[in-house]
Amino acid sequence: MEIFVLRTATSWELGGGAAVVIADTLQRVQELMRDFEFEERLTVYGSDAEAEADVVGPARHTWVEVERLPTAEQGERIVVVSWDEKL
Repeated sequence: MEIFVLRTATSWELGGGAAVVIADTLQRVQELMRDFEFEERLTVYGSDAEAEADVVGPARHTWVEVERLPTAEQGERIVVVSWDEKL
């Protein structure tokens, strides 16, 4: 398992958030976040540059990987660290 530290893309204007996900792969992180956000097309990007194309698209949230750390944890989980949504 690994610990994935995520944040929303810096140019996403609707708000900002941060999350920590414990999973095996980035693909599994995306699956967990899709379920969590109820968004079938959600993608976790490796950088802001990669996320740029979808920031103005129909995606509700655009997540960017900040850091990845190994862990001895055995169970998957999502921890939403913070959220500030502008309306």
